Amino acid sequence: MQYSKFVCLTMVIILATHALRGKADSVVFEFDDITVTEQELVEYLKERLLPTAYEDALSRPGAASQAVGNIYIIRSAAAAARQQGLVSESTERWEAMDAADRYALEQFLSFQAEQRMASVEWDELARERYLLDLEKLGAGVEVSVSHILVKRGDRNFRELAAAVDEVERALTDGEAFSEVALRLSEDPSAERNAGALGYISRGETDPAFEAAAFSMKETGSLSPPILTSFGVHILQFHDKREKTAPSFDSLRRTLVREIKDEETAKYRNLILEPLRSPAMPLLNALDEPALAARLLELLKDE
Repeated sequence: MQYSKFVCLTMVIILATHALRGKADSVVFEFDDITVTEQELVEYLKERLLPTAYEDALSRPGAASQAVGNIYIIRSAAAAARQQGLVSESTERWEAMDAADRYALEQFLSFQAEQRMASVEWDELARERYLLDLEKLGAGVEVSVSHILVKRGDRNFRELAAAVDEVERALTDGEAFSEVALRLSEDPSAERNAGALGYISRGETDPAFEAAAFSMKETGSLSPPILTSFGVHILQFHDKREKTAPSFDSLRRTLVREIKDEETAKYRNLILEPLRSPAMPLLNALDEPALAARLLELLKDE
């Protein structure tokens, strides 16, 4: 077992992990010396999802288990990399410290900006933005379709027509749309979704694609070939439904955070200047050529 060179780093990781878990945290998964806790899952999901998406994401069958599995796979692969000497202790320690420092920096900037903008009515600004974005977010119609794509690529007209004809003949012969999509569609996503695009709203796809999709009405019906900038599509219609606009309350936290981030960015240099100024004399006194030469030597040795 060649873990000795990573003892210090391992201790740092263990201490950080215990700090993250806290007293009330509980282990939900443990295998092969790797554990995943509730609080770690919370942090993992917070990093990847907007608050407004929490409920929808976790209501999907297997979503929570997949998150656990993702963390386990990351840690298992990381442990293997360390055991095989594939990672540098100093680089790994730097990455951990740098990520923590950057997180703390953003918290500092956010706090300082909030202090400077304590009188700002965030909810009012968020509501104004919500109303401006309402047309984009708002009510309308969504349609659910699948598609098969034949890319134009380097094909001439005859070759393109022949490829489209092959798709149409397969569908006419009664082969399931999903099977034809898996076999003949040139959309890379077909390998995982068999051509199914789910529900789409207006403005999300090519205009010709959109016009065809929103004109269809009968479940299971097929469109004629549709030419877009991506190639030729054949659609299968599944469903149409009314789309309701998300409520202001469901988006308020996200909108407020977006506005605060924008305002914080405006104040960034102003907030950091008092930290930068006292250090400038020492920074200016550095022997720049000597330091640069030494760093170049060290980088070449990496």
